[in-house]
Amino acid sequence: MKKSDLPINVNKAYAVLIPMIELDGEMKIVLERRALNIPQPDEISFPGGGIEEGEKARDAAIRETVEELGVNSSEIELREELPPLFTPFNTIIYPFIGLIKSKEFKPNEAEVSELIFLGLKELRNLKAEIYRSDISLNLPEDFPFDKIPNGEEYDWKKGHYDIYFYQLKDTTIWGITARLLYEFEKICN
Repeated sequence: MKKSDLPINVNKAYAVLIPMIELDGEMKIVLERRALNIPQPDEISFPGGGIEEGEKARDAAIRETVEELGVNSSEIELREELPPLFTPFNTIIYPFIGLIKSKEFKPNEAEVSELIFLGLKELRNLKAEIYRSDISLNLPEDFPFDKIPNGEEYDWKKGHYDIYFYQLKDTTIWGITARLLYEFEKICN
């Protein structure tokens, strides 16, 4: 992906795969516990990462899954692309749902400390907790209010950013991963 292909006000693009696998006669989602030596250590996530220059989002999702889970790209079948997620951090995330045909994983220990297999039945029994975070402008002291109608009384738009949580026994899935899990669950129902 080229910088010029990014939506306005987006600085970085990421792709993730929501990997599914059939184990013991049940479809399960594969999640990762991030290694302690990388950003957002010990958090639960899906395989994914930055989209490289000239790379398509779907190819980045597959490449990152191969790197992190240690499966062959020929064993990944993309099934669906979810709508992109714009974050308030000037990033965009392209999520994909895919089927992993292999039953053998060789997680990259530099990035992944543990794999977690979440059954679709178990997911349906979980309830997402959603916390609303208000977003407002934090204008600099030297902002030129005199150049806009109504000056300091201008009616600025307000927004919010919902933060999602799922609790699995003693493991918390939260943030963007939980948000994508929530969107995935809506498709499955």
